[in-house]
Amino acid sequence: MVKNGKIWPVAIAFGIFMVFVLIFWTIKTTLKADLSESDLYQNKYSYIDDNINNIIKNNIAFDKKYSLTYDITLSTNGSKLIYKITTKEGKPVDNAKLTLVISRPTKEFKDIKLNPVSVKNGVYTFENIKLPKEGRWNLLLKVEIGKDSRYYNLKGDTRYKELYEI
Repeated sequence: MVKNGKIWPVAIAFGIFMVFVLIFWTIKTTLKADLSESDLYQNKYSYIDDNINNIIKNNIAFDKKYSLTYDITLSTNGSKLIYKITTKEGKPVDNAKLTLVISRPTKEFKDIKLNPVSVKNGVYTFENIKLPKEGRWNLLLKVEIGKDSRYYNLKGDTRYKELYEI
């Protein structure tokens, strides 16, 4: 043991050592955690954080001009998703760009990115989508019409065919 009151250098060295042990433990624990960025708006979190007010304003402006309805059947054998876009006057919109991302609430599978198979009279159809597992799925849709854009987040489940959450 250290004598003559010179224990403080040992205590400081031990404290520094413990700080490095805790840093290593924190990094190791964080790397094991199932952390992922939000894909709600199909962009990086930092972009969403910087532009959320504009995204909300764009969603509101889009809703004043257009209506979107859907008919969705989720299944592991072959899902079919139909989105219909019309103006508020009821005219079908065929020139929209739709980007659909299907993901799980947990990140055990990679996201499935899709474009419509067919477009006719404002009806955008995504079909023959094979979902690899039963359960809950997030349907993240981005609609762009000219300079107008809107994000939709629909949650569905392959086990409960008529139950969806917006």
